[in-house]
Amino acid sequence: MSHKFQLCRLTVVILILALVACAPNAAPEVTPTEEPTPTMTPTEEVAPTTTPTEALTPTATPTEAPTPTATPTEAPTPAVEASPTPDPDDEIIAMGETLYLANCADCHGAGGQGVGGFPPLDGSPVVTAEDPSAAIRQVLFGGGPMPAFQNVLDNEEIAAVLSYVRNAWTNDAPIVEPEQVEQER
Repeated sequence: MSHKFQLCRLTVVILILALVACAPNAAPEVTPTEEPTPTMTPTEEVAPTTTPTEALTPTATPTEAPTPTATPTEAPTPAVEASPTPDPDDEIIAMGETLYLANCADCHGAGGQGVGGFPPLDGSPVVTAEDPSAAIRQVLFGGGPMPAFQNVLDNEEIAAVLSYVRNAWTNDAPIVEPEQVEQER
């Protein structure tokens, strides 16, 4: 799971907890010795016969959880902007980047520029070809100084690393699916 996705999930949880804490039924209990200050939302009016203590007394019992949804007589709950649904391709590419840095960057460079006699992957026509089968076979079976990864990485991992390489740096090519890797094995 990507850090960005985890951060979005954490933000949503915090917002939900804040809404529950601010719900009209979640007001703190006031002890008789305190002189409470009445608080009202713009759509809430307290009848003249209601004392400040009665206005602040919670209506939920200790066994009831306050509900964050508004009823027609309550102030509406503020809308929470939903975070965009994470793109599954982003997760595949993030996984591929991790695998690339662990398995490929020593020879091809962290920036895809190639190191020593190893070819650059940034801008490579084999990497960016519409049909990824040549790149898949290169990763699976190796060739020249490149080792084979068929017994090191599974289909999903090879698809992820190729998807990353095909979309990193200046490259822009379609994602590789694990089924495509399986077809080349």
